[in-house]
Amino acid sequence: INAEYGGSPVYDNLVLKLEDERELRANNFILSCNSPVIAHLTFDLMQTTIDVDDFSEDAVKCFIDAAYSGTLELLTEDNFRDLNKMVRVFEVQWMKEGCRNFFKEIVGSMTFESIAVSSYVINEAMFVKKTGKDDWFINLVIDKIDKVFTVKEKGSLLKHEYSSKMGKLENDELDFIHGISSKNSVIVSELMLAHLPNLRVGLDDNTRYILQKMNENKDSSVFGESVDSMFEKLLEVEGLAMEDMKFIVSLQQTRCLSLKDYYADKITNLNKEHTDLTKYRNNALKSKNFQAICEIDRMQNSIENTINHNRNECRWCHGCLSKLDNLAGTLRYDPI
Repeated sequence: INAEYGGSPVYDNLVLKLEDERELRANNFILSCNSPVIAHLTFDLMQTTIDVDDFSEDAVKCFIDAAYSGTLELLTEDNFRDLNKMVRVFEVQWMKEGCRNFFKEIVGSMTFESIAVSSYVINEAMFVKKTGKDDWFINLVIDKIDKVFTVKEKGSLLKHEYSSKMGKLENDELDFIHGISSKNSVIVSELMLAHLPNLRVGLDDNTRYILQKMNENKDSSVFGESVDSMFEKLLEVEGLAMEDMKFIVSLQQTRCLSLKDYYADKITNLNKEHTDLTKYRNNALKSKNFQAICEIDRMQNSIENTINHNRNECRWCHGCLSKLDNLAGTLRYDPI
């Protein structure tokens, strides 16, 4: 079908009203074949005009062209947002799938070096999540970042996107940050190290939320050097209130408890491994397999050194927890 929409009044019998009183014309039958919503408006309600002023002219032209041609040749990154919104409003299933495939191809090209592409897909996916209540786009982005980006790259990406506007983020953005960083606390610490110097009146609610989520991580990354630096920077934030101090101490207590449990579990597992090796050594001794005995001795010595290191870390945790408990007690009874 001619995608120029024809010229006769019968052919162009439907008026699509854009913003600023501009108009586009198209055939209602062709659009109705694609959209049950337009079919209802034109055939059941007998409308001859439809308001499309919520969408850009470029997106509306792409919509009409796709209805006539059966392809999304005019779909671009610039008109994707409005077209994707439009096909949802008018319930055009095949165009909806086409928009998903278009977005999926862009996500597939994401790398850390292509920061502009990453920013684009994050913003578009977040827009769909907020306006269309559709998590498919943002989950696709999170999955791609999780598989392709390194820990440091994830931290740098979040820092680039959000460090300057942390206090203004909504729940959807906060959930996205958590989705990216839930497996490694170093990612959050990179973001926080860039964000904390911007604070002037203590900790805002969003900072508290992200830090609390980070502290729920049970992996060893919560004890990395960048996380240590982040806690040091927390105490340097201007205008910390007593409640802020209590919150920071509480985070540190949870962190030290997790660290103590982490090293205690490692000691338990290493002791079991050491015991198993002793059994193998006894069997090797019976069979006079001196080469195996030497190798087992080497392995057991290494395990014993690691156990001693972990015990020292546990002792440090006990000392740290004792100091934090004392500090928490002092803060509890100090006037706010």
